[in-house]
Amino acid sequence: MKKLFLNFKLFIAIFSIIIIFLYVVIKSGPFSLSEITTTRVELKSIDRELFGIGSVATKHFYKIGPTFSGKIMDLYKDVGDFVTTNESIAKMDPIDLNEKIIAQKAAILEAAALLEKAKKEANFANEQFERYEKLFKANAVSDEEFSYKKNDLVLSLASLKSAQEYLNRNKSELDVLSVQKKYLELKAPASGYIVSRKAEIGENVTSSDIIFEIIDPNDLWIDARFDQATTKELVRDLKAEVLLRSKKNSPITGQVYRVEPLADLITEELLAKITFDTTATVPPIGEIAEVKVFLPKTKEELTVPSASIRKFNEKVGLWRVDGDEIEFIEVKILDSNLDGMVQVFGEIKQGDEIVVYSKKEITPQSKIKIVKELSGFKK
Repeated sequence: MKKLFLNFKLFIAIFSIIIIFLYVVIKSGPFSLSEITTTRVELKSIDRELFGIGSVATKHFYKIGPTFSGKIMDLYKDVGDFVTTNESIAKMDPIDLNEKIIAQKAAILEAAALLEKAKKEANFANEQFERYEKLFKANAVSDEEFSYKKNDLVLSLASLKSAQEYLNRNKSELDVLSVQKKYLELKAPASGYIVSRKAEIGENVTSSDIIFEIIDPNDLWIDARFDQATTKELVRDLKAEVLLRSKKNSPITGQVYRVEPLADLITEELLAKITFDTTATVPPIGEIAEVKVFLPKTKEELTVPSASIRKFNEKVGLWRVDGDEIEFIEVKILDSNLDGMVQVFGEIKQGDEIVVYSKKEITPQSKIKIVKELSGFKK
Protein backbone atom coordinates (compact mmCIF):
# COMPACT_ATOMS: atom_id res chain seq x y z
CA MET A 1 0.00 0.00 0.00
CA LYS A 2 2.84 2.32 0.87
CA LYS A 3 4.59 1.46 -2.39
CA LEU A 4 1.40 2.20 -4.35
CA PHE A 5 1.12 5.60 -2.66
CA LEU A 6 4.72 6.45 -3.61
CA ASN A 7 4.08 5.43 -7.23
CA PHE A 8 1.00 7.66 -7.28
CA LYS A 9 3.01 10.65 -5.99
CA LEU A 10 5.67 10.03 -8.64
CA PHE A 11 3.00 9.90 -11.31
CA ILE A 12 1.52 13.21 -10.13
CA ALA A 13 4.98 14.87 -10.19
CA ILE A 14 5.78 13.63 -13.69
CA PHE A 15 2.34 14.65 -14.94
CA SER A 16 2.80 18.15 -13.47
CA ILE A 17 6.19 18.52 -15.15
CA ILE A 18 4.67 17.50 -18.51
CA ILE A 19 1.82 20.00 -18.06
CA ILE A 20 4.28 22.82 -17.21
CA PHE A 21 6.46 21.89 -20.18
CA LEU A 22 3.48 21.94 -22.55
CA TYR A 23 2.35 25.28 -21.14
CA VAL A 24 5.79 26.80 -21.69
CA VAL A 25 5.95 25.43 -25.24
CA ILE A 26 2.51 26.80 -26.06
CA LYS A 27 3.17 30.22 -24.49
CA SER A 28 6.77 30.88 -25.49
CA GLY A 29 7.93 28.09 -27.75
CA PRO A 30 7.78 27.86 -31.54
CA PHE A 31 4.10 26.94 -31.39
CA SER A 32 3.12 29.92 -29.22
CA LEU A 33 1.00 32.83 -30.50
CA SER A 34 2.80 36.13 -31.06
CA GLU A 35 0.94 38.99 -29.45
CA ILE A 36 0.78 42.07 -31.72
CA THR A 37 -0.90 45.44 -31.78
CA THR A 38 -2.05 46.86 -35.10
CA THR A 39 -3.15 50.04 -36.79
CA ARG A 40 -4.41 51.13 -40.20
CA VAL A 41 -2.38 52.84 -42.93
CA GLU A 42 -3.57 56.45 -43.35
CA LEU A 43 -3.32 58.87 -46.25
CA LYS A 44 -2.45 62.27 -44.80
CA SER A 45 0.12 65.04 -44.51
CA ILE A 46 2.29 65.36 -41.43
CA ASP A 47 3.71 68.26 -39.45
CA ARG A 48 7.50 68.13 -39.49
CA GLU A 49 10.06 69.57 -37.13
CA LEU A 50 13.80 69.77 -36.84
CA PHE A 51 15.33 69.20 -33.43
CA GLY A 52 18.50 70.96 -32.42
CA ILE A 53 20.40 71.93 -29.32
CA GLY A 54 22.39 75.05 -28.56
CA SER A 55 23.14 77.72 -26.01
CA VAL A 56 22.08 81.30 -25.34
CA ALA A 57 24.39 83.84 -26.98
CA THR A 58 24.23 87.51 -27.94
CA LYS A 59 24.69 89.34 -31.22
CA HIS A 60 26.72 92.09 -29.59
CA PHE A 61 28.81 92.55 -26.47
CA TYR A 62 29.12 96.24 -25.63
CA LYS A 63 32.55 96.71 -24.08
CA ILE A 64 33.00 99.96 -22.13
CA GLY A 65 36.39 101.33 -21.15
CA PRO A 66 38.30 104.63 -20.88
CA THR A 67 39.53 106.55 -23.93
CA PHE A 68 42.77 107.41 -22.13
CA SER A 69 44.89 105.95 -19.35
CA GLY A 70 43.95 106.89 -15.81
CA LYS A 71 42.56 105.82 -12.45
CA ILE A 72 38.97 104.76 -11.76
CA MET A 73 37.38 107.28 -9.42
CA ASP A 74 33.93 105.70 -8.99
CA LEU A 75 31.73 102.86 -10.26
CA TYR A 76 28.01 103.64 -10.29
CA LYS A 77 26.75 100.23 -11.47
CA ASP A 78 27.46 96.55 -10.91
CA VAL A 79 26.85 93.18 -12.54
CA GLY A 80 23.14 92.48 -13.06
CA ASP A 81 22.08 96.14 -13.12
CA PHE A 82 19.99 97.39 -16.03
CA VAL A 83 21.24 100.60 -17.63
CA THR A 84 19.78 102.89 -20.26
CA THR A 85 21.46 104.57 -23.21
CA ASN A 86 23.83 107.41 -22.16
CA GLU A 87 23.43 106.60 -18.47
CA SER A 88 26.62 107.24 -16.46
CA ILE A 89 28.10 103.98 -15.15
CA ALA A 90 31.60 104.99 -14.03
CA LYS A 91 33.90 108.00 -13.59
CA MET A 92 37.62 108.40 -14.19
CA ASP A 93 39.89 110.45 -11.91
CA PRO A 94 40.85 113.67 -13.79
CA ILE A 95 44.22 113.81 -11.94
CA ASP A 96 45.86 116.98 -13.43
CA LEU A 97 43.43 117.35 -16.36
CA ASN A 98 41.87 120.57 -15.00
CA GLU A 99 45.32 122.15 -14.58
CA LYS A 100 46.20 121.17 -18.14
CA ILE A 101 43.05 122.87 -19.39
CA ILE A 102 43.91 126.08 -17.49
CA ALA A 103 47.45 126.01 -18.87
CA GLN A 104 46.16 125.42 -22.37
CA LYS A 105 43.76 128.37 -22.13
CA ALA A 106 46.71 130.56 -21.10
CA ALA A 107 48.66 129.26 -24.09
CA ILE A 108 45.77 130.23 -26.34
CA LEU A 109 45.79 133.78 -24.96
CA GLU A 110 49.53 133.96 -25.60
CA ALA A 111 49.06 132.63 -29.14
CA ALA A 112 46.27 135.13 -29.76
CA ALA A 113 48.57 138.01 -28.65
CA LEU A 114 51.33 136.79 -30.97
CA LEU A 115 48.79 136.59 -33.80
CA GLU A 116 47.63 140.15 -33.13
CA LYS A 117 51.26 141.36 -33.16
CA ALA A 118 51.91 139.48 -36.40
CA LYS A 119 48.84 141.06 -38.01
CA LYS A 120 50.03 144.56 -37.13
CA GLU A 121 53.51 143.83 -38.44
CA ALA A 122 52.04 142.39 -41.66
CA ASN A 123 49.81 145.47 -42.14
CA PHE A 124 52.78 147.81 -41.58
CA ALA A 125 54.94 145.81 -44.00
CA ASN A 126 52.18 145.89 -46.61
CA GLU A 127 51.79 149.68 -46.27
CA GLN A 128 55.57 150.12 -46.64
CA PHE A 129 55.62 147.81 -49.67
CA GLU A 130 52.82 149.77 -51.40
CA ARG A 131 54.57 153.11 -50.64
CA TYR A 132 57.93 151.95 -51.95
CA GLU A 133 56.27 150.39 -54.98
CA LYS A 134 54.93 153.83 -55.99
CA LEU A 135 58.29 155.45 -55.27
CA PHE A 136 60.06 152.77 -57.29
CA LYS A 137 57.80 153.39 -60.27
CA ALA A 138 58.61 157.11 -59.96
CA ASN A 139 62.35 156.27 -59.80
CA ALA A 140 62.51 157.88 -56.34
CA VAL A 141 64.08 154.81 -54.64
CA SER A 142 66.58 152.26 -55.74
CA ASP A 143 65.80 148.71 -56.76
CA GLU A 144 67.64 147.48 -53.67
CA GLU A 145 65.45 149.48 -51.26
CA PHE A 146 62.28 148.26 -53.01
CA SER A 147 63.44 144.63 -52.83
CA TYR A 148 64.17 145.06 -49.13
CA LYS A 149 60.58 146.21 -48.42
CA LYS A 150 59.19 143.44 -50.58
CA ASN A 151 61.17 140.88 -48.58
CA ASP A 152 59.91 142.44 -45.33
CA LEU A 153 56.33 141.87 -46.54
CA VAL A 154 56.98 138.23 -47.40
CA LEU A 155 58.55 137.60 -43.97
CA SER A 156 55.72 139.32 -42.11
CA LEU A 157 53.06 137.31 -43.99
CA ALA A 158 54.91 134.09 -43.16
CA SER A 159 55.04 135.11 -39.50
CA LEU A 160 51.31 135.87 -39.62
CA LYS A 161 50.55 132.43 -41.06
CA SER A 162 52.76 130.74 -38.44
CA ALA A 163 51.07 132.68 -35.62
CA GLN A 164 47.63 131.66 -36.93
CA GLU A 165 48.63 128.00 -37.09
CA TYR A 166 50.13 128.22 -33.60
CA LEU A 167 46.81 129.56 -32.29
CA ASN A 168 44.84 126.87 -34.12
CA ARG A 169 47.09 124.14 -32.70
CA ASN A 170 46.58 125.39 -29.14
CA LYS A 171 42.82 125.54 -29.66
CA SER A 172 42.84 121.97 -30.98
CA GLU A 173 44.80 120.80 -27.96
CA LEU A 174 42.24 122.50 -25.71
CA ASP A 175 39.47 120.68 -27.62
CA VAL A 176 41.25 117.37 -27.00
CA LEU A 177 41.50 118.09 -23.28
CA SER A 178 37.84 119.14 -23.20
CA VAL A 179 36.83 115.88 -24.89
CA GLN A 180 38.93 113.94 -22.38
CA LYS A 181 37.12 115.76 -19.57
CA LYS A 182 33.80 114.90 -21.21
CA TYR A 183 34.80 111.23 -21.34
CA LEU A 184 35.71 111.14 -17.66
CA GLU A 185 32.10 110.00 -17.30
CA LEU A 186 31.76 106.56 -18.87
CA LYS A 187 28.26 106.13 -20.31
CA ALA A 188 26.30 103.14 -21.56
CA PRO A 189 26.22 103.04 -25.39
CA ALA A 190 22.94 101.10 -25.34
CA SER A 191 20.24 99.94 -22.95
CA GLY A 192 20.89 96.54 -21.44
CA TYR A 193 22.18 94.46 -18.55
CA ILE A 194 25.70 94.64 -17.17
CA VAL A 195 27.05 91.08 -17.37
CA SER A 196 30.68 91.66 -16.44
CA ARG A 197 32.82 94.10 -14.41
CA LYS A 198 36.56 93.78 -14.89
CA ALA A 199 38.01 96.60 -12.72
CA GLU A 200 37.73 98.10 -9.23
CA ILE A 201 37.66 101.63 -7.83
CA GLY A 202 41.16 103.05 -7.62
CA GLU A 203 42.56 100.71 -10.23
CA ASN A 204 44.74 102.15 -12.99
CA VAL A 205 43.47 101.30 -16.46
CA THR A 206 44.62 102.03 -20.00
CA SER A 207 42.65 102.95 -23.11
CA SER A 208 42.67 99.29 -24.18
CA ASP A 209 41.19 97.96 -20.90
CA ILE A 210 37.55 96.95 -20.47
CA ILE A 211 35.66 97.99 -17.31
CA PHE A 212 32.10 96.83 -18.09
CA GLU A 213 30.42 94.50 -20.59
CA ILE A 214 26.76 95.11 -21.45
CA ILE A 215 24.28 93.02 -23.43
CA ASP A 216 20.99 94.15 -24.91
CA PRO A 217 18.28 91.57 -24.04
CA ASN A 218 16.71 92.20 -27.45
CA ASP A 219 19.95 90.99 -29.08
CA LEU A 220 19.89 87.49 -27.58
CA TRP A 221 19.67 84.39 -29.76
CA ILE A 222 20.31 80.66 -29.61
CA ASP A 223 23.50 79.42 -31.21
CA ALA A 224 21.93 76.13 -32.36
CA ARG A 225 23.26 72.96 -34.00
CA PHE A 226 21.34 70.53 -36.23
CA ASP A 227 22.22 67.19 -37.79
CA GLN A 228 23.31 67.89 -41.37
CA ALA A 229 21.35 64.87 -42.63
CA THR A 230 18.02 66.51 -41.69
CA THR A 231 18.58 70.16 -42.59
CA LYS A 232 17.77 70.20 -46.31
CA GLU A 233 14.82 72.55 -45.76
CA LEU A 234 16.29 74.66 -42.94
CA VAL A 235 16.05 78.27 -44.14
CA ARG A 236 15.72 81.77 -42.70
CA ASP A 237 12.42 82.97 -41.15
CA LEU A 238 11.02 79.53 -40.26
CA LYS A 239 9.06 79.49 -37.00
CA ALA A 240 10.72 77.82 -34.04
CA GLU A 241 10.20 76.89 -30.41
CA VAL A 242 12.85 77.28 -27.72
CA LEU A 243 12.98 75.31 -24.45
CA LEU A 244 15.49 76.70 -21.97
CA ARG A 245 17.11 74.19 -19.62
CA SER A 246 15.85 76.20 -16.62
CA LYS A 247 12.27 76.47 -17.97
CA LYS A 248 11.53 73.11 -19.60
CA ASN A 249 7.78 73.52 -19.19
CA SER A 250 7.65 77.02 -20.69
CA PRO A 251 8.32 76.96 -24.45
CA ILE A 252 9.25 80.31 -26.03
CA THR A 253 8.37 81.31 -29.57
CA GLY A 254 11.30 81.90 -31.88
CA GLN A 255 12.40 82.24 -35.48
CA VAL A 256 15.36 81.19 -37.62
CA TYR A 257 17.43 84.35 -37.97
CA ARG A 258 20.30 82.95 -40.02
CA VAL A 259 21.70 79.66 -41.29
CA GLU A 260 25.49 79.81 -41.05
CA PRO A 261 27.41 79.33 -44.32
CA LEU A 262 30.08 77.32 -42.46
CA ALA A 263 29.15 73.92 -41.01
CA ASP A 264 31.00 71.96 -38.34
CA LEU A 265 33.17 69.40 -40.14
CA ILE A 266 34.00 67.45 -36.98
CA THR A 267 30.51 66.96 -35.53
CA GLU A 268 28.77 66.97 -38.94
CA GLU A 269 26.30 69.59 -37.77
CA LEU A 270 24.80 72.64 -39.42
CA LEU A 271 24.85 75.86 -37.40
CA ALA A 272 22.01 78.37 -37.18
CA LYS A 273 21.02 81.38 -35.12
CA ILE A 274 17.52 81.30 -33.57
CA THR A 275 16.05 84.52 -32.19
CA PHE A 276 13.41 84.25 -29.46
CA ASP A 277 11.10 86.37 -27.34
CA THR A 278 12.89 87.78 -24.29
CA THR A 279 10.06 89.95 -22.93
CA ALA A 280 9.16 87.38 -20.27
CA THR A 281 12.65 86.25 -19.27
CA VAL A 282 16.28 87.12 -19.92
CA PRO A 283 18.30 83.89 -19.59
CA PRO A 284 21.99 83.91 -18.72
CA ILE A 285 24.50 83.76 -21.54
CA GLY A 286 25.56 80.17 -22.13
CA GLU A 287 22.40 78.46 -20.84
CA ILE A 288 21.62 75.26 -22.74
CA ALA A 289 18.45 75.29 -24.84
CA GLU A 290 16.55 72.82 -26.99
CA VAL A 291 15.26 74.12 -30.32
CA LYS A 292 12.42 72.83 -32.46
CA VAL A 293 12.10 74.35 -35.95
CA PHE A 294 8.75 73.90 -37.73
CA LEU A 295 9.07 72.87 -41.38
CA PRO A 296 6.29 73.20 -43.97
CA LYS A 297 3.67 70.43 -43.97
CA THR A 298 4.25 67.53 -46.36
CA LYS A 299 1.84 66.60 -49.11
CA GLU A 300 -0.54 63.72 -48.47
CA GLU A 301 1.17 60.32 -48.52
CA LEU A 302 0.65 56.91 -46.93
CA THR A 303 1.48 57.42 -43.25
CA VAL A 304 2.29 54.89 -40.52
CA PRO A 305 3.75 55.01 -36.98
CA SER A 306 7.54 54.84 -36.91
CA ALA A 307 7.29 51.85 -34.53
CA SER A 308 5.79 49.80 -37.37
CA ILE A 309 8.92 50.10 -39.52
CA ARG A 310 10.85 46.82 -39.28
CA LYS A 311 13.92 45.22 -40.84
CA PHE A 312 13.64 41.72 -42.25
CA ASN A 313 16.18 39.93 -44.46
CA GLU A 314 18.17 43.18 -44.72
CA LYS A 315 15.14 45.00 -46.11
CA VAL A 316 13.11 47.84 -44.56
CA GLY A 317 9.36 47.44 -44.56
CA LEU A 318 6.11 46.69 -42.72
CA TRP A 319 4.28 43.60 -41.56
CA ARG A 320 0.83 43.60 -43.15
CA VAL A 321 -1.90 41.61 -41.39
CA ASP A 322 -4.40 39.62 -43.44
CA GLY A 323 -6.64 37.66 -41.10
CA ASP A 324 -4.44 35.22 -39.18
CA GLU A 325 -1.51 35.64 -41.55
CA ILE A 326 1.16 38.30 -41.88
CA GLU A 327 3.23 39.39 -44.87
CA PHE A 328 6.38 41.53 -44.99
CA ILE A 329 6.03 44.45 -47.42
CA GLU A 330 9.15 46.35 -48.41
CA VAL A 331 8.69 50.17 -48.35
CA LYS A 332 10.71 53.30 -48.94
CA ILE A 333 10.67 55.98 -46.23
CA LEU A 334 9.75 59.39 -47.68
CA ASP A 335 9.59 61.60 -44.60
CA SER A 336 9.12 61.58 -40.85
CA ASN A 337 8.51 63.87 -37.90
CA LEU A 338 9.34 64.10 -34.20
CA ASP A 339 5.87 62.80 -33.25
CA GLY A 340 6.76 59.33 -34.49
CA MET A 341 4.90 59.37 -37.82
CA VAL A 342 6.51 58.20 -41.08
CA GLN A 343 5.41 58.63 -44.67
CA VAL A 344 6.21 55.62 -46.89
CA PHE A 345 5.93 54.37 -50.45
CA GLY A 346 5.46 50.72 -51.36
CA GLU A 347 3.02 47.91 -52.14
CA ILE A 348 0.53 48.98 -49.51
CA LYS A 349 -2.63 51.05 -49.62
CA GLN A 350 -4.77 53.20 -47.40
CA GLY A 351 -6.67 51.16 -44.81
CA ASP A 352 -4.24 48.19 -44.75
CA GLU A 353 -3.82 46.72 -41.27
CA ILE A 354 -0.18 46.64 -40.16
CA VAL A 355 1.76 45.51 -37.11
CA VAL A 356 2.86 48.27 -34.73
CA TYR A 357 4.26 46.38 -31.71
CA SER A 358 4.97 42.71 -31.20
CA LYS A 359 5.99 40.90 -28.05
CA LYS A 360 8.75 39.05 -29.91
CA GLU A 361 10.35 38.97 -33.32
CA ILE A 362 7.93 37.76 -35.97
CA THR A 363 8.36 35.96 -39.30
CA PRO A 364 5.92 35.07 -42.09
CA GLN A 365 5.38 31.72 -40.32
CA SER A 366 4.50 33.30 -36.96
CA LYS A 367 1.12 32.62 -35.44
CA ILE A 368 -0.34 35.94 -34.34
CA LYS A 369 -2.82 37.17 -31.79
CA ILE A 370 -4.07 40.75 -32.11
CA VAL A 371 -4.41 42.51 -28.76
CA LYS A 372 -5.04 46.07 -27.66
CA GLU A 373 -2.00 46.08 -25.42
CA LEU A 374 0.91 43.67 -25.10
CA SER A 375 0.83 41.70 -21.87
CA GLY A 376 3.52 42.95 -19.53
CA PHE A 377 4.14 46.03 -21.69
CA LYS A 378 2.61 49.44 -22.17
CA LYS A 379 2.62 51.41 -25.37
